[in-house]
Amino acid sequence: MRTLALLCLCFLLPAAASGQTGRVVIVNDSSGNGWNVGNGSTIKVLDSGRPVAKLKNHEVVTLEMPIGLHGFALSFKKKQVTVLRIEPGQTYTILVWLHQGFARSDQGLRVLTGDEAAYYQAHK
Repeated sequence: MRTLALLCLCFLLPAAASGQTGRVVIVNDSSGNGWNVGNGSTIKVLDSGRPVAKLKNHEVVTLEMPIGLHGFALSFKKKQVTVLRIEPGQTYTILVWLHQGFARSDQGLRVLTGDEAAYYQAHK
């Protein structure tokens, strides 16, 4: 009976227990200068339409995510999806930003690779 209970428990454990997750570091690199409307606002990051993180300016959030395909987007740009395949034990860095000024606006989300990812992980 104990073996059966242990087997059932193994199937109910989350993916993290079996090493079936990857780490996603999300960095908000929004500016806080001048007319920036985003100065005190929060950027919401979605995965397949579901909220996974809320970040203020220059905030960093680290998430353990299940392996497989994920579709990341900003809550105000839901149709611009960035697809990321998460592999077990790997770390990925996503940069998000919101820069709004008097005459221009720029916002986005992108996956960083190589040296860029290492820089943002070390300096934020």
